[in-house]
Amino acid sequence: MFPLNHRQAQQLVEKLMQDIPYSVNLMDEFGRIIASGDDRRLGELHAGALEAIRLGERVDIHENQPTVRKGTNLPIRLDDQIVGVVGITGEPEQVAPFCQIVSTMVVLLTEEAIRAAKEESARLSRDRLLEKLLFEEARLLADELRQLAELGIDPEQPIRFFCRTEKWPIEAPQIALQGEEWLLFWQGEAAAERQTGELCGTALSQNDERLKLAAQKAQTAFRIGRSLGLSGAVDYLDVGHLVNRDLTKEQYAFLQAIECAPELLETLKTYFRLNGEMKAISAALHIHRNTLLYRLDKIAAVTGKDPRNFMDLQLLITAWLSQETSIK
Repeated sequence: MFPLNHRQAQQLVEKLMQDIPYSVNLMDEFGRIIASGDDRRLGELHAGALEAIRLGERVDIHENQPTVRKGTNLPIRLDDQIVGVVGITGEPEQVAPFCQIVSTMVVLLTEEAIRAAKEESARLSRDRLLEKLLFEEARLLADELRQLAELGIDPEQPIRFFCRTEKWPIEAPQIALQGEEWLLFWQGEAAAERQTGELCGTALSQNDERLKLAAQKAQTAFRIGRSLGLSGAVDYLDVGHLVNRDLTKEQYAFLQAIECAPELLETLKTYFRLNGEMKAISAALHIHRNTLLYRLDKIAAVTGKDPRNFMDLQLLITAWLSQETSIK
């Protein structure tokens, strides 16, 4: 079977014909033209290619014939098997070197495609294994445990998870999650957050909990950090108390009053993040202190919860973050 598909073969032919002043054809192992500078010839049997396949060697045609034009036809070999033929029209002594170049290009492109396919297959296999470890309760087989060990993971030991929006540029097992987030598995001495100062959420699995729950905690920590404008590694142990999945619909309802007023929501977030420091909050929002007081009064009026009251602020922030960080 010819190692390149029609699109790849045709692109190669068209590119070559931009650089060399000769007509180029690529034929499959049966001598059929699969790529050509003349698309009317696609699917035709190429007499020169058939002869090259039969002899297993280069065939030079020195004179134009009724069905064959002069040129060179060179078998393309992959693993000692003829997988196709390259034919170039012209004086054989002039075009023969180009035939060898095209043959080499096809082999190199094929080897690269094979390598990429193997890497993709290995990646899919690794991802399936990590997803099984994370989401399924089925017992892992001995071979799967061996593969995990090769990735540096011991399921019997705590695993620290890290979550962020981009893949980590480090050699460590990681998978893509829904919501355009990446989850990294980490076991070892060095902390993964030291690899980057960007925001990420993290959580350490406990012996008595499922790994899926620890991964969700890392996701939640990341989303809390993103919502509050934090940076660096945000540990679920430090921020997990800010969400409460058991709030009633009534407790969520008062958020609707400020969700449609972005300046009020931003004021609430900044007020919480900067610990109620009025001067710092005004500076961060680029507003006058009196405008800040007006907005806080407005939040209290439309929600019935005054952010200057600790208990009310806790409920406002908890309801908002619980909604923002919900994991479907």
